[in-house]
Amino acid sequence: MSRAVFLEEKLKNFRAYVAPHCDTKEKQQRLADFASVDAVMPYLLQAVALRQAGTLEQAVEGFTAEFVNVPEPEAFKSKVRRYIDMFCDVLTS
Repeated sequence: MSRAVFLEEKLKNFRAYVAPHCDTKEKQQRLADFASVDAVMPYLLQAVALRQAGTLEQAVEGFTAEFVNVPEPEAFKSKVRRYIDMFCDVLTS
């Protein structure tokens, strides 16, 4: 499996995980903007830079703070962080 195909599959999984928690049109549109790896690449590259700078956790906090109706906020934040870490690992390996 190529790196591009792997990233597309994982992005699809990420969108599927986050979608049920997108309870506003703004969140739904933001998620729709994550339609492809090409579309999210600027965010992923920024995540790599933030992780290298040691400030990725604040970005994850900011992203997940928008999802106030999540039943288990810490589990949600943890899973989002794992997804972002995985994307960063793939891009830097």
